[in-house]
Amino acid sequence: MLAALYRKVGNGGFGPADSVLPLCGGPDENWETSVVQGYQDRIPPERADTWWSWPEGVVPVLDRGCARFACVDCHSDDGAVLLFEPNAISDQDPSRAWFVDAGSLTEWLVTWLDGRGRYEKDAVDGGFGRARWADAASRMQSDRATG
Repeated sequence: MLAALYRKVGNGGFGPADSVLPLCGGPDENWETSVVQGYQDRIPPERADTWWSWPEGVVPVLDRGCARFACVDCHSDDGAVLLFEPNAISDQDPSRAWFVDAGSLTEWLVTWLDGRGRYEKDAVDGGFGRARWADAASRMQSDRATG
């Protein structure tokens, strides 16, 4: 479904706060990143000595500001939308930064279209009003083990 959005709707600039990131490059110089570049920037180099990693197949699609991103889990059947909230990291446990924003990309988009989303006014909420992504720790560890 994510690919269809980029093919049929446009290369970013739509969605909540008109802020869905462009897939590759930007429509103008005002874009800080794209989906592809944002994902590549968050994958540590092979055998890097780092305590964090970005789960494989989780791509940032919307910059929520303050280093927070709405992301699509491309490894889930329905394209679950996750919120990356770095302020929730504690004890160098990056898995604590991941929350479920919506069970599917469809649900996330319908919520936005219906005006029911938390996209405009939840700066104080962070990710803490959402359920944590239960698979974060295992996905991050299995990604590190195979990397």
